[in-house]
Amino acid sequence: MMNYSIIVPVYNSENYLKKCLDSLLNQSYTDFEVILINDGSTDKSRDICEQYSDNDFRIKTVNKDNGGLSSARNVGMSVAKGKYITFVDSDDKIYPNSLIDILNWIKESKTDLCFLSAYKYFQDGKLIGVLTHVIVDNPITGYGLFITTMLEEGEK
Repeated sequence: MMNYSIIVPVYNSENYLKKCLDSLLNQSYTDFEVILINDGSTDKSRDICEQYSDNDFRIKTVNKDNGGLSSARNVGMSVAKGKYITFVDSDDKIYPNSLIDILNWIKESKTDLCFLSAYKYFQDGKLIGVLTHVIVDNPITGYGLFITTMLEEGEK
């Protein structure tokens, strides 16, 4: 079983999606799958999803009628094969060592619960706020769930 299933709900994100996907594919840790849930996009997002799926075996695209963020995440969870599931928004990027750093922390701390923080900024660099996310390791199913959002490189 692979360690991570990264679920990316996609809706009309053609302007951000490639940066998001490139940040996932540039991870130092490579034992993951990316599940792109195209939630009825009307722009070129579907084409971008399919292009990335065609070029990397770790990426799969699921096309569905628009049903909203929760619906897209639920579809992604239904096909996920990883021990841990993470959601990355299609307009987010994650740092190159994010997956390995989180996995190492989970293993070292042997925790059932962990909190992650992310900073959200406006394009002009002003801080919007700090978001906290939770990791829970479910002893019954053996699966973990965590949600993460990260910053654009170079932001303060």
